[in-house]
Amino acid sequence: MAGKLGDILIQRGLLTEEQLASALASKSPGQMLGDRLLDLGLLTADQLGEALSIQFDVPYCDIEPQAVNVQVSRLLPEAFQRSRQVVPVNVQERTLTLAMVSPDDIEAIAEAELLTGYQVESVISHPSSVVKMLDHAFDERSMARQTIIDVKLDKLRRGEDDAEVDQQIEPIDAPVVRLVQAILLGASNAEASDIHLEPENPEMRVRYRVDGELQQVMTIPSHIEEAVIARIKVMANMNTTEQRRPQDGQISLAHENHRYSFRVSSIPTTGGEKVVLRLLDEGGKSFHLEQVGFSSSELELVQSLIDKPHGMLVLTGPTGSGKSSTLYAVLTHLNNVKRNIVTVEDPVEHQISGVNQVQSNNEYGMGFANALRFILRQDPDIIMVGEIRDHETANTAIQAALTGHLLLSTLHTNDAVSAVTRLIDLGIDPFKVGGALLGSIAQRLLRSICSRCKTPTTPSKSLLDRIGAQTSIPENATFYAGKGCRHCQGTGYSGRIPIFEIFPVTHEIGQAIEDGIPAARLRDMAIENGMTELLQAGLRQALLGETTLEEVYFKTIG
Repeated sequence: MAGKLGDILIQRGLLTEEQLASALASKSPGQMLGDRLLDLGLLTADQLGEALSIQFDVPYCDIEPQAVNVQVSRLLPEAFQRSRQVVPVNVQERTLTLAMVSPDDIEAIAEAELLTGYQVESVISHPSSVVKMLDHAFDERSMARQTIIDVKLDKLRRGEDDAEVDQQIEPIDAPVVRLVQAILLGASNAEASDIHLEPENPEMRVRYRVDGELQQVMTIPSHIEEAVIARIKVMANMNTTEQRRPQDGQISLAHENHRYSFRVSSIPTTGGEKVVLRLLDEGGKSFHLEQVGFSSSELELVQSLIDKPHGMLVLTGPTGSGKSSTLYAVLTHLNNVKRNIVTVEDPVEHQISGVNQVQSNNEYGMGFANALRFILRQDPDIIMVGEIRDHETANTAIQAALTGHLLLSTLHTNDAVSAVTRLIDLGIDPFKVGGALLGSIAQRLLRSICSRCKTPTTPSKSLLDRIGAQTSIPENATFYAGKGCRHCQGTGYSGRIPIFEIFPVTHEIGQAIEDGIPAARLRDMAIENGMTELLQAGLRQALLGETTLEEVYFKTIG
């Protein structure tokens, strides 16, 4: 900003110091100085607008409501525009010009970009002008809009054909249809992994999971909450009249030569139906082992493990740690015409050409264990099981690995060595575990520091002490953090980087597993052989300035 509004007006000769003092003394609590000056007749709206333009360093917008394209004005939901005091006034290529009462409202700009997919360029406008433009764009159709929503809900409740209802509504450019599409496309633009729509009184909350963290992006008025859920159910081929039972579905959406896919899950809560959508890349995302994020030495080690003709390799880590992406990269590396690769997954998140992918389905007797038994009759060379979670699946997987197949899977354990303990806890004989297991890979995804607002920082003493108790931290080390900016939505982070703990089962370690040696000793043996623990891998990234020390602590220890 160039300075305070009063100072700018005095410098431009539009106001005296006495007039400024009088206006400040007489304005009511919460009243803007500019509004008080207009009330007193000391300024015209244009003079105020030009001064505000200088203060915020953005152009002043003085447009008659009739001059604004109504279709442009409706690019954003009316409730959002009125609450934020903004209105779209122009679109040129991929840039949306947004008239704003407060052009320093970074959150409003970010939300507008998420909802429209455009790059927002702000201009300043007087509150009364914004209201007039909004009234012109929306008031004439407000009754028609509510009628459309009510008609849709009424027809859906009566069980009328969904496609028939859509045919009646789509041509009228129903705001609910556009709002749902904006939410879906906004999530893709934000590179979110999930969308959460949660009933909250008095509004529905919409949150995106970006870089592993949930961020609220907007709220939806309660009077259209039911219509929004119904629209999503229609798109996902779910039962729109069933609100008491959980449901699953899938949405495929084409927009600007790109196809988006979403896995949809609904569940009844005390406040209403909660819906979560998982974004699936149907646009042909490629997975390559070289792009997973392994260092050169890690990549060489992983390749040596998966290039073996038989045995078991497991990936470990919590949900959302990138295990599936790594498995897909491994499958892509192994995929060729000489091999029969079969997977059983829940769900199949990405299609890989040349790989036979089976959707697990307990209802039809195709749970992981049963599916694995059927797959073994299909002459497989390589098998991937989405997750080992019970004795039956673990036992069948181990037998497959011991009888000439390369088997890949995942386990929910905190570190790589604990995969051994988990398999034994599932009832597998240590002798079989030691003979079948090639190794395990634990991984985490750490949020990357935003490059636009990255700055040196000094971690707290308590944090340094907690990490220092587990591993050594170099003296005079420099750490970094993001201050938070528009680019990173104020979080200080942008994107994620993986870290790995790779535990190869050597002949000696395999023998130790068979002998029932405790996990702590197995870990010591692995470290002696050169294994890097997750904490050390994370600390290395923090020292390189790629992530924060706090992120390392919470993802590996805390």
